[in-house]
Amino acid sequence: MAESDDLSALEWLGRLGPKLLARRRQVDYWRRYYDGDHDLPAGPSQHKEAFRRFQRLARTNLCRLAVESMVHRMQVIGYRDASARSATDNPVWGLWQQAKLDARQLGIWRRALSVSAAYVTVGVDPRDAQRPRVTIEGPETVIVETDPADPSRRLAALRLWHDPILKRWMATLYLPGERHHWRTRAEDRRSSPRRLSFKPDAWEARQESGRSLPEVPVVPFLNGDEGEEPAAEFDAGIDVQNRHNLTLLNRLTADRYAAFRQNALLNFTPEEDEVTGLPVAPFNPGADQIWTIPPGEAGDPEPRLVSLPQTDTSTMLRAVEADMRAFAAVTLTPVYYLPGDMVNLSADAVMALDAGHTAKIRQASARFGEGVEEVLALMAEVAGLDRDLSSSEVVWARPENFNPAQVADYATKLRGAGYPLPVVAERIGDSPQQIAQLRTEMAADALRTAMAAPRPTAPAPTPGRGGAEPAES
Repeated sequence: MAESDDLSALEWLGRLGPKLLARRRQVDYWRRYYDGDHDLPAGPSQHKEAFRRFQRLARTNLCRLAVESMVHRMQVIGYRDASARSATDNPVWGLWQQAKLDARQLGIWRRALSVSAAYVTVGVDPRDAQRPRVTIEGPETVIVETDPADPSRRLAALRLWHDPILKRWMATLYLPGERHHWRTRAEDRRSSPRRLSFKPDAWEARQESGRSLPEVPVVPFLNGDEGEEPAAEFDAGIDVQNRHNLTLLNRLTADRYAAFRQNALLNFTPEEDEVTGLPVAPFNPGADQIWTIPPGEAGDPEPRLVSLPQTDTSTMLRAVEADMRAFAAVTLTPVYYLPGDMVNLSADAVMALDAGHTAKIRQASARFGEGVEEVLALMAEVAGLDRDLSSSEVVWARPENFNPAQVADYATKLRGAGYPLPVVAERIGDSPQQIAQLRTEMAADALRTAMAAPRPTAPAPTPGRGGAEPAES
């Protein structure tokens, strides 16, 4: 089993740095496709500029839709602390909210799904030693080395970035309990690290090494199964995206140059302008104009006016729609996210179209959920919380799109079957915090009802049955 101290700090820098740069080209490729900067299809050389103009004018970025359709439905809404003494005893979730991760978590899922990986680093806030500081970065700047025998065990992590003010490359290496900081000796104005050297003499310490958490505090969120290379969520649909762009550009070219009926004049030699030397049109087209063509020379063929039909682009439009459906099929993106003629869909139809997409989101949530639990454990360690979080778990919002009327009917039937109200609230997707508040309000209502109920009065004593004897006259 490999250990972090098998290599020195500088040896880890020389090992992780080239790995980070080697994958950056692929990461930049995925980033371009997510941003809509797709490779231009190869068209005729004489129309190269036209293709470039059309590419800027008409971009249907299906890759972004494949990512955003998942990000929209992935949200951590709570944390079940198995060591909590009560429903309201949840300081770990308070750390999550203190770090503003309710909103920032979307950046984790978006990076992981669009460029294959995201990394969350947990450190100590320099203004408060008991407050964790959380940073979120992508695979362009961070890489983690794991134990080949146990991928869940992190050996080292490297963060590499360019400082445009100092004009140097910076590096921070995280080892268990240690943190090392370097910068390049020579200035480098380029933000592209293609020729960056990782030899020991090319780097110098920018500050003293410091202490870190006992574990490497960089948690990876990889979009892929364990043991496989992570990839962007739309990677399987890039070929379809390129085919879609080519079809769209062909349609735009036809619209620009062949969508209108073209006229041609055969067997006619036009006059030339004496100043410019350019041919002069024999007539000016107009609604009130009559076209006349002078006869040719004796023996020459007779001038003839012909009309060319316009190009029918309907087949190209159908091909564009077919490409979008193919993209939806290979990426499991709901087709109603894509431009099309699907309108007035019933709730049952939406659920059927969502089946594969929902299953994919649940799989990604289960995979990323383990990383979230580890981030919370590191935050609790920084904050000094002495709690056993091994049995705790995060709670995700339900990814399905439910009709409110169906949810109400489902909840009513559960209550009719005897389920307690907190259990019903959990089944319909309320967060643990909302359920805890519901329990508190139910207890308060029960107490108010008990306090408002009239107290039973004691019965009047009956003579001869334990009561006072009647006085003698």
